[in-house]
Amino acid sequence: MLKVAQQSREQCKHNRFYSGVTVCDAWQDDPVSFIEWAHENGYDESLFLTRKDQSEGYRPDNCEWSERPKSGKRLIEYHGETIPFCEFVRQHTNVDYHTAYERMDKGWTLDEIAGIYNKGMRHSKTEMRKQRAEAN
Repeated sequence: MLKVAQQSREQCKHNRFYSGVTVCDAWQDDPVSFIEWAHENGYDESLFLTRKDQSEGYRPDNCEWSERPKSGKRLIEYHGETIPFCEFVRQHTNVDYHTAYERMDKGWTLDEIAGIYNKGMRHSKTEMRKQRAEAN
């Protein structure tokens, strides 16, 4: 659960698509207050923390636990785990969301987008293109 709180804070700090989105002072300064709120409001590991009003920040009266993110986030399955595509991009790639999304639309596999080929090793874009060309 602390991971959810940390991801929300990091997302607001470092993701340009969350520019201006804030985390309330209580949750920012005291993670225990977030944990208490989460338990009181139906936290379950299978749920996503969502904002009721996407133009507002993360705070108790604007957040809820949902089966599917309200923002219409695309859910994917990666190595047996169902996660929003944006989380996959942040956790498993070194490219921005739009680049990863374009690659997926071009038919790249999730492992290709993550840069994982042969035995889980990361390769440069040039090596990836070469291997793709050889495979066709």
